[in-house]
Amino acid sequence: MTSIQLARGSEDVAFAEQLRVDLALRQLSVRLTAFTTGGGSNRSDSVTLAVVPDERTVDYDAFLIWVEHAMAGGVAPVLLVPQQNDLPPRIHSRAAGIIFSKSLSYDEVFEELFRNVVDAFPPWLDVRVRPSLVQNPTGVTWWTDDLIAADGRFEHAVRISPNDSTVVIPGLDHPQHISVAHRRLSIANRSADEILTCTIVDNMATDIQAVPSVDGLALRRPHDMRFTENVSVIADTGNSRVLFRSNGQPWRTVGLETPLEYPGGVCVDSTGFWIADTAHHRIVKCDTDGREVLSYGGHGTGPGRFARPVGIIRWRDVLFVAEEGNDRLQVLDVREIDGRTELIPRIERLAGDFIGQPLGLSVNSNSRLAVSDRKQKCIWLIDLVQLSLESVS
Repeated sequence: MTSIQLARGSEDVAFAEQLRVDLALRQLSVRLTAFTTGGGSNRSDSVTLAVVPDERTVDYDAFLIWVEHAMAGGVAPVLLVPQQNDLPPRIHSRAAGIIFSKSLSYDEVFEELFRNVVDAFPPWLDVRVRPSLVQNPTGVTWWTDDLIAADGRFEHAVRISPNDSTVVIPGLDHPQHISVAHRRLSIANRSADEILTCTIVDNMATDIQAVPSVDGLALRRPHDMRFTENVSVIADTGNSRVLFRSNGQPWRTVGLETPLEYPGGVCVDSTGFWIADTAHHRIVKCDTDGREVLSYGGHGTGPGRFARPVGIIRWRDVLFVAEEGNDRLQVLDVREIDGRTELIPRIERLAGDFIGQPLGLSVNSNSRLAVSDRKQKCIWLIDLVQLSLESVS
């Protein structure tokens, strides 16, 4: 866990306390102090953060003294100040990070702060953190170049752009996975026993429709759904079944040699669909007629084993699996060998130093993977091309 010493001025108590709470909620250990002539902590495993959100703060001289002492002690602090001209040039060149807050909202400040205090991001990783609107992100999907995330804490869906965010659907009931097809947004509204569909226009949900059943098959605590032109699939979790239909035919229940138990995630590819069979700790592949092609996994912590897989998505010849029990995002290669589909473990724990408890997964047309993280309470963005996953090892 990252350790942070957060120093503040006498008039910055409320602001600093809000930062402390939001950092602590994201598994970061924070010690709140006031500016002193002693300077920042010189512990190598800690991050020293100095906060001056208001340029009228009477402790500004004390702040500068504190920073000078911290730097003299070998600490390169992260500084949060109102505007660029507040800092002498000698501090600019030696700080580990500087955030100018005057024109930023609290969420924007916090996102920049999160990037600075968490371990250095690899070049293929980015993050979206919006503490005022997202505290328990579940499902996530791309909407053009923005994200839409469902949040179980506030029970709404939020559209997230690089620099702002807005609630587009309030009043949900324990929402889970979400997806987009033909500009139609679908949400597994779990505790309402329904799938909600809508269209987003000017950051508002329009033409909202509740789907409590399909072809007379009542849904119970659904967790995921994918609707495409050829194949549509619903993880009807409370009924321990997956419903599907191909080419507009009536909905049917997937029949397997080993019946499903509380399946929590589904995805569709060109040859059929994949199921995260949560309680059986396995991955199942079916063709477009619902026939079982592959059953893979079993309970465990090593490569190719799973503990409560809850999210799944395929990108090219790579399969990503979000595991609730192992708190990891596992990566497997999809191989077609002698007419058979096989899975081969690729990465046991992708971005394991950052991703805490993944759930929702979505890939856009630019090969960027969005991962909702309930432990870090954020959305991670992974550039799959820059990560070079397309070159199979």
